[in-house]
Amino acid sequence: MSHFKVGGWLGSIAAATLALSCGSPPSADDNPEAPVATTSAIVTANQRIDACKQDPRVKAGLVTARLCAGADIFFRESFAGNGRTCGSCHPASNNFTIDKQFIQTLPANDPLFVFETKAADLGDLENGNLRANGVIKENVDGFDDLANRFSSRGVPHLLSLKITLAPDPGDGLPNPPAQQNGVIE
Repeated sequence: MSHFKVGGWLGSIAAATLALSCGSPPSADDNPEAPVATTSAIVTANQRIDACKQDPRVKAGLVTARLCAGADIFFRESFAGNGRTCGSCHPASNNFTIDKQFIQTLPANDPLFVFETKAADLGDLENGNLRANGVIKENVDGFDDLANRFSSRGVPHLLSLKITLAPDPGDGLPNPPAQQNGVIE
């Protein structure tokens, strides 16, 4: 996922979306075979913020328009990719993570399973471990040998992200990044 400079939304997104469901994830309605819709048109940050200003939770002062826009990006924007959103792997309905039990409840057409229908498009970036074991393929050693040099891991939750990303004053780093993962607010 690309990181955006949308104020402090990254650190607050989990709590706000959990409590307020601003930018709630799309659904397949009554047809479980229909593809799950995501945003495909180019929408600017200002357009998202303007749309969020009409949200009753924003009008009531429960959440800022910027946070609402960040949630909209997180849950609806597919970045002209394979149909997944950030919320595909970090769903609010499952504590912002996925696991084997949760995966078993999803319809076959969920964007999470794009590998199963478009494996050729993804090459060696994914394998069948997602549905079978609830883990994703991570290429920590780069992209030189994707078929053989990878590790499988669970998807981390995003709860208390602002706290867990704060630099540790005891780690001895002379000039740590603004946050431990390098995201600058």
